[in-house]
Amino acid sequence: MYARTSSFHLPFGEMTITLDNVMGLLSIPCYGEFFTPPANVNEDLAIAAAVELLGVVYDEAVTETMTNRGAPYSIEWLKDVFFKQLHEGRYDCATRAYLLHLVGCTILADKSFTLVSAKYLFLFQDLDTCGKWAWGPAALVVLYDYLRDSTLPAMKQIGGYLFLFQIFQWTAKQTSENVAYYRAKLDALRDTDIIWTSNYD
Repeated sequence: MYARTSSFHLPFGEMTITLDNVMGLLSIPCYGEFFTPPANVNEDLAIAAAVELLGVVYDEAVTETMTNRGAPYSIEWLKDVFFKQLHEGRYDCATRAYLLHLVGCTILADKSFTLVSAKYLFLFQDLDTCGKWAWGPAALVVLYDYLRDSTLPAMKQIGGYLFLFQIFQWTAKQTSENVAYYRAKLDALRDTDIIWTSNYD
């Protein structure tokens, strides 16, 4: 795997997911501003963000962070916060809980698929401007990071929006060739046949 592009470039096809794939398959925007989350989101910052942006009481936020042993929120807890804030007519807080739940289950999913990092709550701090973010590249960065990590011998789980990876494989150009054809092609490859630096012309 080529670290700079998280891809392989072979004479008979490119094996990578691109931003064009993200736009075409998911219909999410690939243009906009990039988001750099706060560097060190600890329990205290996660509690403060939950109180301020999700409208939960301090004790509830403390319990949530202690339960999760750090700065993530559980997907189930966000769902409960959404319904509670919706019922109380606190629509800004309900919207933030819903959106954080949504990205935590999809494009910014972690390995547990039950938690979402509190750092992503800051994406929705200002609801009027949350549409400005480049969501496609964010999804791709998270997926590439987890795909890279999945090559490590000790890694037992993978995170990211795996649906994107699955649908990319499913919609890839279909040919009439069988598995044996591609095995023979891969076995016949030499180092000189692979374009290792496709981004450099």
